[in-house]
Formats: sequence, structure tokens, C-alpha cells
Amino acid sequence: MLTALVGIILIHSGFAQDQQFYDPMFSDNAVYSDPDSAQQEPEKVRVLDLSGRQLVELVLDFRRFTELRVLDLSNNSLRTLPAEIGRLERLQQLYLGNNQLRQLPQTIGDLKHLKYLDVVSNRLDSLPDDLANLPVLEHLYLGGNRLAQFPAGMARLKKLRYLDISRNQLTEVPAVLRWLNALVSLDLSGNQIGMVPDYIRELSQLTVLNLSRNRITRLAPEVGALKSLERLSLGNNQLAVLPDKFGNLNRLTHLDLSHNDFRWLPLPLQKLWQLRQLDLQGNRISPEAIQKLRAILDGVLIKE
Repeated sequence: MLTALVGIILIHSGFAQDQQFYDPMFSDNAVYSDPDSAQQEPEKVRVLDLSGRQLVELVLDFRRFTELRVLDLSNNSLRTLPAEIGRLERLQQLYLGNNQLRQLPQTIGDLKHLKYLDVVSNRLDSLPDDLANLPVLEHLYLGGNRLAQFPAGMARLKKLRYLDISRNQLTEVPAVLRWLNALVSLDLSGNQIGMVPDYIRELSQLTVLNLSRNRITRLAPEVGALKSLERLSLGNNQLAVLPDKFGNLNRLTHLDLSHNDFRWLPLPLQKLWQLRQLDLQGNRISPEAIQKLRAILDGVLIKE
């Protein structure tokens, strides 16, 4: 039996995939997975789980679901989302992953209480401008789409903390990110990014940054200003050197530099005293150099 979420799930696999979180304000009677039953008493529905039902279209009178907080439409075959979804004034979490959506309606910006939006693995090549009108949005998952840019208007998402734009078609780190100062987790992996720019320093709250599987040849020295960073993934790029200020990442515990073009041991690594795991696989650093690093960073798990 489904249960409701107590907060915001930190993964994006659909509501029905995670039942660890409970909220006593939702009784089991408020959780529905049958659309017919839900439409018979819509005012009682708090959680509506229609995931994995092979839906190709939605036929719901959203105006009647006045108390709906969580809507899971993931793992279907939806190609469009009706504009009426904007009538769900109390909606907090919306799961749309693994569908065939090519666009989102502008009315999604009317969901003023939305905190969590998952649209992974669809066919989006653009985002509606009104998406930036979500004042309390904290989690935005857009991985596995066809996005070539992240619009400048998204600078208005001041509460955004978790952002995933992985597996898209970005060729640069979106400049608008400099204004999203609340971000603690950013995933840009699996794109076509060639460098990490200086404005990355503005993301001072980041604890997790994933830039793996891109085409990165250079990191701006300002990456060293990310003093809160704990996990950094740079695997499967084209890096041969690290900037000197990289050694300023004194909270870094996990670092992935695997499958790059390093021939010599980057000296800034010797300053990362909090490091617990370092992946250097797939480079051309000599075993002798790695052995010296082991002696300096005693206790660090180094994969070679």
C-alpha cells in the first residue's frame, strides 16, 4: 500500500518507488492509485499515483482535486500534459519521468506550492518561460532530455537546491547558474561541455558537483572557491592539468578524475587533506607517482 512523503525525496524515480518517508497528515485513505475511484471523491485525494499504467493521455478534471499534494504520472507514454494541470493549486510534488513529453505547458508556472518537479527521460528540447514562476521549487530534475540551453529566466528560481540537467545537449555551463546561489547539488554530466567557467565560484553552497562524461579540457581557477564542495566528479573528460587553486577545496572527500589525460600527478591533490576516496583510473600516471601520493594522503582510498 502506498504511503505519502514526509518531505522531499532526494532521488527521482517516482513516488511509488520510495516508501521510506511517512507523513501522519496523510491517511492511507488519502492515497489513490485508481483514477476512477479518485474521480468519485476528488476532494479527499492527497496523493494520486498513476505511474506505470501505459497512459497516453490524461482525462482528469483537475479543478476538482482541490487538496492534491502529490501527483505521480511517471513511467507512462504521455506525449502532452494538459494546460489544466495548473489548476492544482496545492500540488507540492509532480513526477513526470519516463514519458514522451516534448514540452511542458506554460500553466505549470501556476503551481505556486510546487517544491519537487521530475521530468527525467522525456523528449524536451525547451522549457516554458513560466517554469521560472515557481517560487518555492527546491528540486528540479531534467536529465535525459534534449535541452541545448537552460533559459536565463530560470534565475528567478531562488529556492532551487537540487538541479539535474544531465544527459542533455549542453555545450557550456549555463551562465544563469551563477544566480542560483541556493544550489547544493548540481548534475551536468553526460553533456558536451568543454570548460568550467569562472562564474562557477558563485555557487558557494554546492556540496555535490557532477561534471563527468563531458569534453572538459580546462577548469577555471575559480573552481577552488567552492569551499563547501564535498563530492566532485570529473571522470571521462579530457583534463591534463588542474589549476593550483584546486587545492583550496579543503572539504572535498570524494574526487573522481578517472579516464582523463593526466600523465603527471596533479600537485594540488597533495593539499586535499579531507579526501577519503580518489579515482585515477584510466589515466597515464606512473605507479611510482601514485605510490608517493599514497604516502602523502595516508588513509585515502586511491583507485588506479
